[in-house]
Amino acid sequence: MTTSVDVARLPLLILNDELPTFQGSGGNEFLCTWHLQRHGHDVGVVAMAHFRADRAGIQRLKDAGVKFFLWESPWIDAPPPAGRRPWWRRTHSALFRAWVASRAGAEQPLDTVLVGGSFRNLAAPLLQALRARTWPVVTVIQTHAAAIVDLLPRPLVSVLVMHDIRALVFERRAAVETSAVARRRFGREAARSRAFEKAQCQKYDLGVTRSDQHAD
Repeated sequence: MTTSVDVARLPLLILNDELPTFQGSGGNEFLCTWHLQRHGHDVGVVAMAHFRADRAGIQRLKDAGVKFFLWESPWIDAPPPAGRRPWWRRTHSALFRAWVASRAGAEQPLDTVLVGGSFRNLAAPLLQALRARTWPVVTVIQTHAAAIVDLLPRPLVSVLVMHDIRALVFERRAAVETSAVARRRFGREAARSRAFEKAQCQKYDLGVTRSDQHAD
């Protein structure tokens, strides 16, 4: 005997290193999350809160029933102290940049290494979300975060929302640069991004793009 599944109303977990706030850079995600909840999904969002104002910006979504699992910045209520950073912070930053450069490879663009660090911060709220309930649908926001699906229990349906195609972004940057060094740098990142995107997109059941050109 087969059992039908109402896919249109399955619980859905969204993974995003930015909060879906309106208005601002997260406005599109705010509207999508709002409509998903309004159309009968049980929606959860795992995200990062860097400023207290961002927390206020998601209140309408929380009132609508969206469940949030958040990492909060230690500077959420006040910016870091002004002035020259202590030597140990400068040393840490230099070592981190060197580590990022060493992790990048033929199919590993620099920005995917950086976003991997962001999702390490999200480990605790992500575990909290996974303990809260089963999420048959998991949506990952942004192309450069695509590899996060490898770290999750395999959902019934996986969705990658590609607000941009990073390979195209770097190719366009390389085309307009006047510096030969910059052209080579952006060209290298374009090649890495194209290989990364080609490999990662095969892992998802559905890809969402912003244009026919991006879809092609």
